Amino acid sequence: MSAVRHDRLRAWLDRAATEAGFASVHVTTASLPAEVGARLAEFVAKGRAGDMSWLAETASRRASPDAMWPQARSAIVLTMNYGPDHDPMDNLAATSHGNVSVYARGRDYHD
Repeated sequence: MSAVRHDRLRAWLDRAATEAGFASVHVTTASLPAEVGARLAEFVAKGRAGDMSWLAETASRRASPDAMWPQARSAIVLTMNYGPDHDPMDNLAATSHGNVSVYARGRDYHD
């Protein structure tokens, strides 16, 4: 791919991600070191997935993107910041009421 075409494609990707509300977009290879899959298997084997049975059921394809898509060469990774606009540790000073964990606040980010 020519440098000009690459730059235009990347500019489009950045713009599309921003318009969709993502915090950042990254492009990387569609593979992971074998140790990543091994660490996932260990995590599941130690029962750390809790009640997320889907994690164990899909571990083999989650070991690396190329396990799901063998012909993929690149992966587009989008990030979304669901953190509050202030330091959540400040909430601990308010001892007169409970404190809800940051991940459980606001709109469900799984959408």
